[in-house]
Amino acid sequence: MKKAMGYDCEEVVEEYQVEDDVMTLIKKRVSKKHYPPDTQAAKMLLDFIESKDNQNLSDEEIELEIKKLIKKYEEKQE
Repeated sequence: MKKAMGYDCEEVVEEYQVEDDVMTLIKKRVSKKHYPPDTQAAKMLLDFIESKDNQNLSDEEIELEIKKLIKKYEEKQE
């Protein structure tokens, strides 16, 4: 679902230096990255939601089905 809707995440890069057998943090950079929505995942999500067969499902069942579809899509991309 995240892939279909886009998401933000933090990336942390740390540099260490070893002095006298002790590792010391010398630099830490935290950056935020935005991943835009994936059009194929969004299309699958919309197709699933609009399907007449799925209109009687509970919110939990829909969420589970969406996660299955996204996992299936990601496996195809690998």
